[in-house]
Amino acid sequence: MYRSGFVTEKLADALDGYYSEEFQYHFSTIESIEKSESIKNQVHVTVLGERLESNTETIEEVKMMYAIRMNNEGMWSIYTID
Repeated sequence: MYRSGFVTEKLADALDGYYSEEFQYHFSTIESIEKSESIKNQVHVTVLGERLESNTETIEEVKMMYAIRMNNEGMWSIYTID
């Protein structure tokens, strides 16, 4: 399901490191939702939470921004994660 949310398989491959099996995320807060001023139908969603790295059992706080965009058919896809 994770990979199907990306606009292309190539982008899913490039961002796979964010969601490898060694990481587990718990997002607790939506910090902001903003329309992109330069890209039509794109929204930036910034979330706060924690990430568990299972190999080391360490937890760190994370802040991640998802750029999502609606295509001409009305489907939303992830265009980047930062």
